[in-house]
Amino acid sequence: MAEYGDAFDVLADSDTWMKIGVAAGAFAGATVGRNVIEQRFGYTQVPDEAYGLGTVAGSAMFLDGDMSKFAIVGGGLHTVEALARRFNIKQRVENAGGN
Repeated sequence: MAEYGDAFDVLADSDTWMKIGVAAGAFAGATVGRNVIEQRFGYTQVPDEAYGLGTVAGSAMFLDGDMSKFAIVGGGLHTVEALARRFNIKQRVENAGGN
């Protein structure tokens, strides 16, 4: 079993926060990409999930090493979140355990 000190070392490690930032940037980047494409080119019929998948593909093609892996995770999470919204799973999860 890991010690508390080991866990706090991970939290204090700048590489940990860099990886989290890459994943968060890819997650948000899919939304920014959607906004740019919809506003600039008028493509409003593209499902939101496609932008997450595009982020996954772009991350795999253009990034290397660990950063690629974490960007792929961010794009994948965007896709999962969009699917959860589409099938009303997100609202069910948010309301689980409530009154």
